[in-house]
Amino acid sequence: MTQTTVLLVAGAVSLALMGTGLVWLFVKRRRRPENRPLTARTSLEMTCTVCKRELVFGRNEMADLSPPERALVVREMPQTVGRPLAEYVCPHCRAAHCFATDTQRPEWLGVNLYEPQQSTPDCLLCGRDVRPAPWRKGKYDGRLAEAPVLPRDMGVICSSCAGVFCVGCCRASGRKAGRPDALVCPRCARETLDQAYHME
Repeated sequence: MTQTTVLLVAGAVSLALMGTGLVWLFVKRRRRPENRPLTARTSLEMTCTVCKRELVFGRNEMADLSPPERALVVREMPQTVGRPLAEYVCPHCRAAHCFATDTQRPEWLGVNLYEPQQSTPDCLLCGRDVRPAPWRKGKYDGRLAEAPVLPRDMGVICSSCAGVFCVGCCRASGRKAGRPDALVCPRCARETLDQAYHME
């Protein structure tokens, strides 16, 4: 075998190996393993368990739970104690999907774990009956600060956790939090009590 033939065979083998390597790299890049980390560039796909709509969202669209919200989840699921938790709220039905975020891919734990399943005419903190708002539905909803009066026993609804509370308990929560003029949710500690309770 001449030197030229040897060089030609070696070149052909090298080209074949390079081609195989390129094909392998291309196939590897095309694969999308299910266990890859969820980042701003990747997304999680799931079906909302409440409204059955398809959801596609990234980690940057999930909100970390506050300590009161984590405590409520742990009360429902003691095995989650100490785990970092986040939620994604369905844009179609407002169901709050809860995830543990200490795994490579966020682990779905449940939905509405710290929300009441239905509104009741009782304050979730003190248990007293709440009165419906003394105005028609929608008049001051979303802007309770403009209402002329908020009776202590009137019911208000937190738009974050969907809890129903009396105005008296919400004002007391505001004073405890150092915000004496605010209505603060006794359940999730947010100032999102902007809906009045109305009899359905």
